[in-house]
Amino acid sequence: MKDILKHPLLITLISVIIGSGLFNYLTEKRARENARVQQEIEFINETANQINAAIINVYGIIHSDSISSYDIETVDSAIGGLDDNRMNVKIKSMAYFSDTSFYDNYISIQEELDDMSRYLESVQNNSFDSIKDLSYIKTRILSLQNEWKLNPVTKTEHESPFKELYIWTELIEDRTESILSDALKKSIK
Repeated sequence: MKDILKHPLLITLISVIIGSGLFNYLTEKRARENARVQQEIEFINETANQINAAIINVYGIIHSDSISSYDIETVDSAIGGLDDNRMNVKIKSMAYFSDTSFYDNYISIQEELDDMSRYLESVQNNSFDSIKDLSYIKTRILSLQNEWKLNPVTKTEHESPFKELYIWTELIEDRTESILSDALKKSIK
């Protein structure tokens, strides 16, 4: 009996079976990990597209130097899509990243876009009060720089609230890019 266990053919057969099983296990594990990373990337991309839709609409208002009710409705609709997606983002954030920091950052961006939309709506039918509106927008910019730990924007002396709105929107966009790229880095590690 001892001689059978030492037979090279049996040892080779056992080695092949164990090696094949181990290879199969590792291949399946890698395939599951790759599928999960792909799902995380798709989630990040979907989130980026939704936020981008709102930001693009704000840039449209800024570049036209006017605010119409249609523009406000378009921005509100895009922001509403972000609001509708909150629970989905929270659940996937917890599932994919094992915490809610991505979700918390998503909410801060969504709320800032909502604040901007409410501000635009408030000045829609009135002409800008340059001093008051510039002051409000600059206050929002400084607040975001402190809250989001962003690099300070160089002092601006713009006379147009639209130019300050542009800076405000750029800060939101920069923060969005930072959050999404951090999530992507975490995902593909």
